[in-house]
Amino acid sequence: MSGFFSYDSKFTQVMNKIVDIVVLSFFWVLLCLPVVTAGASSAALFTTVRQVLRGNRGYVIRNFFRAFKSNFKQSTGIWLLLLLLFVVFSLDRWILRTYFAAQGSPLGSLSIVFTFLIIYELVWGIYIFAYISRFELDWKHILKNAAILSVTNLPWSVLMGAMLLGSFALVFYVSPMFAFVLPAACGWIFTIILEKIFRRYMTKEDLEKVQEEERLDQENGR
Repeated sequence: MSGFFSYDSKFTQVMNKIVDIVVLSFFWVLLCLPVVTAGASSAALFTTVRQVLRGNRGYVIRNFFRAFKSNFKQSTGIWLLLLLLFVVFSLDRWILRTYFAAQGSPLGSLSIVFTFLIIYELVWGIYIFAYISRFELDWKHILKNAAILSVTNLPWSVLMGAMLLGSFALVFYVSPMFAFVLPAACGWIFTIILEKIFRRYMTKEDLEKVQEEERLDQENGR
C-alpha cells in the first residue's frame, strides 16, 4: 500500500495532476472576475499548462502569477480590444434579432453573420493568448499571426471552438462547478493542439529551445 500511495506512484501523480487542474482553473476564474484581467489570466493559464501540467516544471500558483504579471500589459490591451469587438458584435446581433427579425425584415437574417463572428472571435482569442504565452512579439503581429493560423488550421479551430462552446454549456446549463475543472482541462488539450501548429512556423532557434524544454520535461517526469 505504501508503494501505491508513494510520491512516485502513478496514482499519486494522477491525483496531483487533478489537484493542479482544479487549482489552476480556480485561479483562472478568480482573475477573470474583474473582467479587465481576463486576458492576462488566459495567457497565464496557457503558460502554466505548458510549464507545470505538461512539463512538470515549477508550481501552479507560482508559475501562474509570474506569467500573469509578465504578460499583463500586452494581454490586457489585446483583451480590451477583443472585448470591444465582442460588445459590438453582440449588440448588432441583438438589434437585428429584436427589431428586424421580429418584424419579418430580411435584414434579420444577418444576425447569423454576427453569431459566426462572435464564435470566430472566441476561437481567435484561444490562438491569441496561447500565442502570447509562447512568443514575444508586438500586438500587431500577434493579432495577425493568430488570425492567419486560426483560418489556415480550420479543422483544429472548429474542434477547439466546439469544445469551448460545450464547456460554456456545461457551466451555465449543467453545473457551475465545471468552471473549476474545464478551464485548465481544455487549456491542456488546446495546448497540445496549438504546440503542434506553432512548431510548423518556429525558427530554428525556437525549435532548439522547445527541444531543450522537452528534454527537461522528460527528466522531470521520471
